Amino acid sequence: MKKKNMKRHLEARGPILVITLEGTFANDAPDFNKGIQVSEPLLHPDQFQQFERVVFDFSGVNQMTSSGMGILVVLMKMAKEAGHEELVAIASASDRIENALSIAHLSSMFEHFDDITHVPGVKQQ
Repeated sequence: MKKKNMKRHLEARGPILVITLEGTFANDAPDFNKGIQVSEPLLHPDQFQQFERVVFDFSGVNQMTSSGMGILVVLMKMAKEAGHEELVAIASASDRIENALSIAHLSSMFEHFDDITHVPGVKQQ
């Protein structure tokens, strides 16, 4: 069975960078991290500083592995290096995803929202 890659879409919504994920947040983490600043100009340090917050929209994610969690940690570090504290938030995560983050002791690193529309400052499409 061929592995399906996770899809991602980055979009600036006012002062918020929304990263919408779809599929399994898993094995393609090294690829995600390897060239992310090249393939995603909004994550280049010069651009990244303009955002007040980064929000992961997990509404399309059905599963997350430790590799996916590693991506979250890398982006949290990028945010801190850009001078932001408590920048990364998670929206629309299933109970399964929330439970995985809790077990890995990562849940408290992120602010959690039931839906992307509940994140203060996110301009609606």
